Amino acid sequence: MAVMPARPSFTHVLLPFVLAGCAVDHPPSKGDAGAAVSQGAGPRGDASAVASQSSCDVDGDGFESLTCGGSDCDDGDVTVNPEAREVCDGAGDLVDEDCDPSTLGDRDSDGDGEVSASCCNPGLEGVLACGTDCNDGDVSVRRTAQELCNERDDDCDGEVDEGEGLTELLYYDLDGDGDGDKNLEAVEVCRGKPRYVSNHGDCDEGDGDPDSQVTVAARLVNSLSVEVCDGLDNDCDGKQDENAVAIDWYLDRDGDGFGAQGEAGEPLRACLVVQGRSPLGSDCNDGDARISPGAEEICDGLDNDCNGLADYKVAVSSFEDDDQDGYLDPLCVDSRLADCNDQDPAINPGQPGALGCGACEDLGVDVCGVS
Repeated sequence: MAVMPARPSFTHVLLPFVLAGCAVDHPPSKGDAGAAVSQGAGPRGDASAVASQSSCDVDGDGFESLTCGGSDCDDGDVTVNPEAREVCDGAGDLVDEDCDPSTLGDRDSDGDGEVSASCCNPGLEGVLACGTDCNDGDVSVRRTAQELCNERDDDCDGEVDEGEGLTELLYYDLDGDGDGDKNLEAVEVCRGKPRYVSNHGDCDEGDGDPDSQVTVAARLVNSLSVEVCDGLDNDCDGKQDENAVAIDWYLDRDGDGFGAQGEAGEPLRACLVVQGRSPLGSDCNDGDARISPGAEEICDGLDNDCNGLADYKVAVSSFEDDDQDGYLDPLCVDSRLADCNDQDPAINPGQPGALGCGACEDLGVDVCGVS
């Protein structure tokens, strides 16, 4: 019987391959993929695994794309990933930098703790997610504010002057002397609205035209006045100059019928009318005839009616300079210096770069020579 040659052991068979640098026929671990390629691995699963891993992070920011089960919502932009800083994007340039629709940037110009409504992100199902502060130039206007009766949306809920007890029946006071027209009915308006008062005994409100120049004589006549020596029925009782007394007369430099207290020393006290002076010392700017308690508010950025606000109304809940940045609403003026976003003081033609003309251009407003 022939003697069979001895079979080589498993060690004898494997050793030459190990010494030749060839790995045992099994898939490499994920951590060895790069080493296998660098050592010239053959056309097996090693190289394709590396290529597959690279395609999941195209921009190389260290975060895999959503299609690969990762968290990078834009794998074509290295500045967009879960660790990026979210910035305020306007509706014309929506980028979710940190891949979190709930974060909108940190623009809070008025410091009220709420992000400007001009900061937005692309939300779920195509719905914009924006900040809650509808006027980031006024700390009193925000989502958590109390609604007041002032013809604006204080609590940013899209409604104006809603709520009980915010209005009352008042009478219009055309000449601004503090007494309403005795011939007019009361109307329901906001409490404290300029040119509206609770009493109505004035027998001379001027000629009834709000745009006309009300005379000083008209302001001397109302049910709250005392009789002076002017031949008029100052107190509306049907008599002239009865029991006339001396009153204070304030210097009226601009001739608008209102003097200013503290101007040129003490007021003069006299029964007779003093030319160049007025018995009404409530002018907040006695150097400008456009400004007085009897003036109508116009769109010029000034407090024309001395109520403490530049509040010419251009639309529902919108006034001439809501964000108080010195640039007027485009509905108010036809100007290249109009404010294309009058709810955010950080956006206006005077700002540099993206917050200036660029932001206005995104909104499609013709300003700064661009449209």
